[in-house]
Amino acid sequence: MLVELPKKFERKLNEYSFARIRDGVLELKGDFNFEKIMIELTYQMRGRTECYYCKRKVKATKITIDHMFPSDFGGVTITNNLAPACSTCNSNKSNMNQYEFRVWSSLKSREEKKSFYHNTVNRKKRNKRNPYLTKKGYDMPRKWIQFIKLDYVAKVSRVNPEGSDKYKKMLDFARKTQKIPRPLVLSSNLILIDGETAYAVAKAMQFLEVPVIILENVIVLQ
Repeated sequence: MLVELPKKFERKLNEYSFARIRDGVLELKGDFNFEKIMIELTYQMRGRTECYYCKRKVKATKITIDHMFPSDFGGVTITNNLAPACSTCNSNKSNMNQYEFRVWSSLKSREEKKSFYHNTVNRKKRNKRNPYLTKKGYDMPRKWIQFIKLDYVAKVSRVNPEGSDKYKKMLDFARKTQKIPRPLVLSSNLILIDGETAYAVAKAMQFLEVPVIILENVIVLQ
């Protein structure tokens, strides 16, 4: 898939690292924080003074970033999935996606809203935890995701999440469901750019295939 990018962007992260856009391609080199770059690009394209959902004007210091497809159900941190939001909308939306939130917002009574939210989120929780849905359970467009052999994924980052609480929790989830809770994000040259913990868990579980989102207009330079 193509990640949404502005026409111009360049950040020198240190002497050996940078992120820049050249001819519509995001080039990454060295020690970069991919999620922070995606958030910065989102604000550059969508601004940081208006809520994406309610359109209310917000002080730049008060704006938040929202995952339109929630991270708890696999939503990754890429510009296609990020939106500036006021704290009220971000809190009310919680683990609904943007389409579900739109329906929720149209309901009149508190009881209707509560019922819709719980039914929607509980259904997604069941799908996420179901070990028979190893290729489903992610709340995002299916066209974003593909499955490839884990051996095809190249990891160049020195980040080692093994032993962290996040790793232990994700490993326990993978043992119960036989899947990782979120897709890996790869550059066009199949280098892991986000999802180090999920990758480490997939390695530990010896999964042959993993869900990935390949960003065709992002490349890691070595």
